[in-house]
Amino acid sequence: MEAPFRLGHLTLYARNRERVSSFYREWFGAGAEGGVDVVGHPNEVKMTYLAASRRDLERLRLRMKEAGLPVGGIEDGGAFVKFGCNDPEGNRIEVLWAREWPGGSGEDWRSE
Repeated sequence: MEAPFRLGHLTLYARNRERVSSFYREWFGAGAEGGVDVVGHPNEVKMTYLAASRRDLERLRLRMKEAGLPVGGIEDGGAFVKFGCNDPEGNRIEVLWAREWPGGSGEDWRSE
């Protein structure tokens, strides 16, 4: 069974942005489904994980909250549903489920 989450987008901090951008382009193509951005300030770091379904997103948020981790509320933006949290080092993480996957509206991408 495929995991219910996959890396969708990654934003990294680098002192030498071009060097890091070149590394990810050369070795990983872009690295993530939505690409890799390299930014000039650590506060801009963020990664986005794509949830296979809204149910998976809600379950993960509940498990994290029950474990005592600080998690943001669920935001319903129309085309997407998301929540935010931080890893133990304070890096921002966004967990997102999009209503419009390439396979159709609201479908679980694991069934592609």
